[in-house]
Amino acid sequence: MDQTLHKERNNHETTDHDGVLDNGVNPGDTACPVTKAPVTPPPSVARMRNTQVPKPKPLTRWAEFAKQKGIKPRKREKLVWDETIKDTHADYSLNEADWRPRYGYKRAKVEKEKNWVVEIPTGKDPMVDYHAELKKKKKERVAKNEYQRLRNIAQNHKAKVPKNLFLPTENLSKDEFESNFGDTRKERDSQMKVFEEMQRKKPKLDVNR
Repeated sequence: MDQTLHKERNNHETTDHDGVLDNGVNPGDTACPVTKAPVTPPPSVARMRNTQVPKPKPLTRWAEFAKQKGIKPRKREKLVWDETIKDTHADYSLNEADWRPRYGYKRAKVEKEKNWVVEIPTGKDPMVDYHAELKKKKKERVAKNEYQRLRNIAQNHKAKVPKNLFLPTENLSKDEFESNFGDTRKERDSQMKVFEEMQRKKPKLDVNR
C-alpha cells in the first residue's frame, strides 16, 4: 500500500514539473506540427556575427554577356560516350566503347590513347609533326583561359589590364600588334626628335686651333 502511494506521488510531481517546464519554454502551449519538440519564442537580443556577411561575387564578362543575351547555363555531363578509343588496360574487348571522362587528370590518358595517330589534312605537309601542333594548340587554349581569368580578376578589382598582357600567337595582325606594343612609327618619330634636339645642343669643336 505504501509503495503504491509513493509511485502515485512521484508520477504526480513529475507531471507538475513537466507542465511548469512546458509553460516556461512555450507560453502559447503550441507544438511544431512536424515534430514533438516545443517551439521556442523568437530571440529578443540581436547578437553580433563572428564574420562579415558574404558579399555576392561580381559577374564575369561571359556572365554579363549571357545575362544580356538571355543565355542560360547548360550543365555538361562529366562522362562522354566514346566509341573511338581502345582501352588496352580494360578487362573487356579492345574494340568495346565506353564512357570516358570529359575533364580531370584521367582525360590526359584518354587523349593520349585517342590521338596515338593523327590524320594528315589534305594538302598539308606530311613531314610536319602534328602531335607537336596539338600540344601547341592545347597550350594556347590554356594560356587563353589564364588570360581571361586574370582579366576577370582585374575587372572585379577595377584595375586596368596591361597592354603587354596578350595571348601568345605568332601571326599578329597590325591592330593587335599596335594595341600590344604601341604604334612603332610614333615611337620612332619621338626618338628622332630627341636625337635631333641632342644634336642641336651638342657643342661644336673648333678644329682650327
